[in-house]
Amino acid sequence: MKYNKFIYISFAEGVSTTTVNISVPLTVLRIHIKSITLMNGTLPSSGDAGYIYLTSDLTQNSPLGITYTDQTYPYSTVGDIEYVLPNPQSVNGFYQFSMFKMDGVPYTAPVNGTKIGMILEFNDINELSR
Repeated sequence: MKYNKFIYISFAEGVSTTTVNISVPLTVLRIHIKSITLMNGTLPSSGDAGYIYLTSDLTQNSPLGITYTDQTYPYSTVGDIEYVLPNPQSVNGFYQFSMFKMDGVPYTAPVNGTKIGMILEFNDINELSR
């Protein structure tokens, strides 16, 4: 069985990490990151625009995808990045999401914060056998 979910991540001004409550009604084995899109970002005049990547303890801090922080020229990860959990598990609770610059330095949200939208597909253990 598959379960698709839109995740809205809001990073407050000055922080690089936040938590999001995620609840999935099945025991999850695989997580597919279908898209990551910047919903707002820095102004080009700030000089801090650039590519960032996201990690989460949902996927044992593996990279989830890349986006661009300049709200004038948005960039999205669109595709199918698959993460296989070591063991099937319940996905219910608060999960931490973090932003990093491409050199691994934490990216702190600018004035007005950073908003990111993600579409995730959760698969149970039987999904590949169908």
